[in-house]
Amino acid sequence: MAARTQRARATHVGVLQPDITETIARLLPGPDAFAAFVAALPAWAKTPLLASIARLLVAPSMAVAWPTITVLSPQLDSATIEDLVAAATLGPCSIVIGYTIETHDDLAVVADVASSITSLKFDLDGTSKTTLRFFRSTIASCTHLASLELKDSTWGEALRTLKGVFFKLEHLTSLALLNSSGDGDVELSTGFCERLVHWLQTRPVVSLKMYAVHFADAPDSPLCLVLYDAISSSTTLALDCVNILEHSFMHQRPLPVHLTSLEWDPSDFDNAYQSWYDFQGALEDGPQLTHLSCKNFVKLLDDDDDEIPRVLQGLSSLAIHCKATSYEVLNALKTMSNLTALVLQDIGFKGEVMRDFVGVLRKLPYLEVLKFPGDFKQVKDGDAMSTTDVVHLLQHVPRFACLAHLDVADHKLDMTSILGLLPTLNAAAKRLQKIRLQSRWQQGDVEAFVAAVGQLLDRHFAIVFDPRVVDAATNAHHKLLIEKSGLAPRRGVAKCIVYV
Repeated sequence: MAARTQRARATHVGVLQPDITETIARLLPGPDAFAAFVAALPAWAKTPLLASIARLLVAPSMAVAWPTITVLSPQLDSATIEDLVAAATLGPCSIVIGYTIETHDDLAVVADVASSITSLKFDLDGTSKTTLRFFRSTIASCTHLASLELKDSTWGEALRTLKGVFFKLEHLTSLALLNSSGDGDVELSTGFCERLVHWLQTRPVVSLKMYAVHFADAPDSPLCLVLYDAISSSTTLALDCVNILEHSFMHQRPLPVHLTSLEWDPSDFDNAYQSWYDFQGALEDGPQLTHLSCKNFVKLLDDDDDEIPRVLQGLSSLAIHCKATSYEVLNALKTMSNLTALVLQDIGFKGEVMRDFVGVLRKLPYLEVLKFPGDFKQVKDGDAMSTTDVVHLLQHVPRFACLAHLDVADHKLDMTSILGLLPTLNAAAKRLQKIRLQSRWQQGDVEAFVAAVGQLLDRHFAIVFDPRVVDAATNAHHKLLIEKSGLAPRRGVAKCIVYV
């Protein structure tokens, strides 16, 4: 009998060609499918590029939802930077810098992927001229940058050093110019205004946000009149403390026809007649908004025109910044059944105010996000949310149809009070995705909270330490404490997150 031909033993080498594997990854329908595919590939089947992405998927400093990679911290080791550079080649890839850049090193660590960066945030407070020049050159190389936020506390001096290089970026469609200090405004020169107008006229602008900005030109100057017209392409406008709008809102121009989100001086209580009259008229004649935040919201409810109720009833998001505890506000909220997000800031929580609000809000069928943000420095003891208020709110969480995010931060709640309502908090967490409880904790408070949470037999939440102000050493200590206690969020485990 002829000897049987021996069949060669199959090996995994070459079963999937690298280009085929990477092509499959590119064509997958969404981030979940992409992550599952990369995780399922055995080590021998991962190309070097996919191996880099696999490591980024589990890196604590990264959040990968392919094709978007969000860099959460500038604290990156060389290996992670190499993986990030490699991942950017599996294009098209969008890299979002999720932290605020303040120093040279904050930006230098991601400079090698500048051409893939789509979103940047800067705080230019105290930045040296040398660092500002580095920022300027690196921003210029971010050829796919779509969103840029610039905070300036130098009265515009730092902003001027950047020389408007971002206006030349082809893909930039969202810009925020913000004053990061309580003193003075960001001064914008005539030349800057001219470049801003040109950008608005030549780009499909999505969002323009300005806070505490002072234009050098008069509100009725030819340049500013052109600026009002140029804004007409925007879909999101946030104009807070902008000098040229103080006495005449947009100089009686109509709102952009594609506008969906509008914010105007939400924390200002000035009642300049002409400016308010212009705003009200623009709102009545403008497009249906999905988000609104404006000053003197209660005054809108006094309008006899049917158009204002129409606008309000069509909103899905509303932010009210005033001592709005009147029955007019509660009655208006009853009619706003499309709301999915509501911010009630600077509310005076006296008497039965919380009970009144809960009675109305729990009947809104689509409300997912509810925020009662306070200001720890400015909230008076009589106006702050009490422990009783918080307990009442948490107890009624199950009666909300689809509430997922709850914010009761900065209301001077002390840790003793928080520990006392821990069972109620835990029960509410079973129905929620996020709860914000940040306050100004005293020494030992976070340790006490972690210890008490660790004793819960049926815990429904994880903890993230996200303080308003804290030194780096304390921040690192508390984060490590939470991690070692097994109370930090874990990948793949769906659980409410409580921010303290």
